[in-house]
Amino acid sequence: GTRSDWHKWWPRPLQIVQWTFAAAPLHPILIDTVRRVHYVTAVAEASKAKNETSDGAGLEEHWVGGELLRNDGTVSIMEWTGPGVFTDSVIRYLAAEHSIAWPALKNLRKPLRIRDTVVLPVTGECPIFFGSALSSR
Repeated sequence: GTRSDWHKWWPRPLQIVQWTFAAAPLHPILIDTVRRVHYVTAVAEASKAKNETSDGAGLEEHWVGGELLRNDGTVSIMEWTGPGVFTDSVIRYLAAEHSIAWPALKNLRKPLRIRDTVVLPVTGECPIFFGSALSSR
């Protein structure tokens, strides 16, 4: 959430990664993530079938139903099943259930508990690696 060139590296200015997530079965964040992955898969398949003759040159991205698709019907893996879709689901849940906007999650130094959700700082999973990387900036 602090780099001005974040769009070159990540799908969102603040990123919540899916490989550090644990939840109760049927948690709303998981349901929303799976729903969105399913929706994007259906939209991408329909778009790809419609554009079978496309050579893929000059790919541009556009929003379809709240999801970022390329004009050939494909989707970046960062958007489709990666941190993009997962971050969106977490942020939407926190906004809808707890009136928390994503800027409140920037620059965390300690874990932040919001009722049934805990957001870890960037050092949450690997404090030695990320801690030294952050201190060198």
